[in-house]
Amino acid sequence: MTIKKEKVVFTAAGEREFHVPANASLIKLQVKSGSVTVEGKLTKDSDYIKISGVKADLTKSTVAPVGITSFDVAGYYQVKLTYTGSDDVISVMM
Repeated sequence: MTIKKEKVVFTAAGEREFHVPANASLIKLQVKSGSVTVEGKLTKDSDYIKISGVKADLTKSTVAPVGITSFDVAGYYQVKLTYTGSDDVISVMM
């Protein structure tokens, strides 16, 4: 089931924050250039922590040659994406 599908155009700072619904377990990103760092908060008042294994230069990745990656967000309250590329990012939360 797709909970949220949003085409994201990042701001000049290159950051975007998303609340994670209780029934969401995965976010899939499609990135055409640059790299993305994903951090998560476990509660509203906690600090962001890096979510392991999701910082990658997707233009050179052999694992995701078309710039698609996914990561587990079950149990997180909120996630923050920091992006260094110039193209639009498409994210799907499932």
